[in-house]
Amino acid sequence: MRKNKIIVVDDESNLLEVFKRLLDELGYFPILCNDGDTAFKQFLANQDTDLIISDLRMPGLSGIDLLKKVKEISPETEFIIMTGFGSIENAVKAIKIGAFDFISKPFQLDKIRISIENALERSNLKKENSFLKKQIKDKFGFEGIIGLDYKMIQIFKTILKIRNIKSNVLILGESGTGKELIAKAIHTNSIFKDKPFVTINCSTIPKALFESELFGHKKGSFTDAVADKKGLFEESDNGILFLDEIAEIPFEVQSKLLRAIQNGEIRAVGSNKIKKVNVRILSATNKNIKKLIEEQKFREDLYFRINIIELTLPSLKDRKEDIPILINHFINKYNEILNKKIKYVANQAMNFLILYDWPGNIRELENFIERAIVMDIDNIIDVDDLPKTFKEFTKVDVFHDIENTIIKTLEQTEIETITRALLQTNGNKSQAALILGTNRKRLARLIKKHLIDMGQFDSPPHFDPSK
Repeated sequence: MRKNKIIVVDDESNLLEVFKRLLDELGYFPILCNDGDTAFKQFLANQDTDLIISDLRMPGLSGIDLLKKVKEISPETEFIIMTGFGSIENAVKAIKIGAFDFISKPFQLDKIRISIENALERSNLKKENSFLKKQIKDKFGFEGIIGLDYKMIQIFKTILKIRNIKSNVLILGESGTGKELIAKAIHTNSIFKDKPFVTINCSTIPKALFESELFGHKKGSFTDAVADKKGLFEESDNGILFLDEIAEIPFEVQSKLLRAIQNGEIRAVGSNKIKKVNVRILSATNKNIKKLIEEQKFREDLYFRINIIELTLPSLKDRKEDIPILINHFINKYNEILNKKIKYVANQAMNFLILYDWPGNIRELENFIERAIVMDIDNIIDVDDLPKTFKEFTKVDVFHDIENTIIKTLEQTEIETITRALLQTNGNKSQAALILGTNRKRLARLIKKHLIDMGQFDSPPHFDPSK
């Protein structure tokens, strides 16, 4: 395990020797400097430094100046200021700038030892938080989409496979599963990423205005056409047009949409002029289009044209292992938005959240977490914070009838979730605890309770989204 690097800077050589003996004894890696300029050079050469202990007044670069320069480069590096008598005012100034602590000379070794340990603990926590954010982005998420589930990872891989082709994509899934996020991820990772990305929710457009919205109109072509208007096909030329809820497009407009997609040609309402457009079509719906085709409410030829690549998003009830990760993500999000300090979800409440089917999927889960954070008063989301409908869910008779099955299901889900977090963090309990929204001690107890073999995490699989 890497030793914590600590730079100590003071112009008194005797004091540096005291620190060397102390830090060696504590198992740290000391770097000793007798002035601020040398200390900064050492910091630049060792930017994985965890802590700097600096005298306030030194020849050349002062302790305050050194603090400012270090914090500009590495906010995670903690800083302790040593001050002589009469320098408390400057020490307080250093705290405001970002120093972790100040110690008055002469000092007791026990006091400096405690200060060092506390500073390193905070430094490690900051680094773990930074690591977590990177994990969320690189492994647990994809363009803002959170997911460890196998089905989601396959979708991420498919998005990367189709990034350099122009084929149209149909995204299927229940309401609230994140279809628009997937469409944006396709755009961001495609050859169109610097081109327009235009979205239309087909369920919100009045039937009489569909053709105008899609293809534009000429002034005077109908009562409210007071000026020429570009349609969304023209707006998204050389880019992507996302047709959300495409099943809501009126049947009589579908033939014109098919022609526009098939031939790359549009004609504005009230115009005889045909325009060429180059648009990639992404579509999404929560409806059963094949059933609509049987009912002659959706054109089969249009379906085949928009469905070159099909992505089906799983409902949240089919990816329950992602629920703790999503909850932790939403807690972090709304803590920042609402200026709250929710720490975690209590175990019993988490069990119910995992067991619940979430008919509204991720959107419902996010709304629930936001509400719970708003209403919470003790910084812990527990059963008392559940809304009325949730409390009714927890009281149904089925819980008494299948109690053993529930316990088994919850335990298995817990084991699988813990195991995945440990795999992704190379067996690091602190990082896994952050991902799971708990603390290291509780995670250690759960590992012991479920007899999870830590030896299996020595060489975890690494997800390469490009394959």
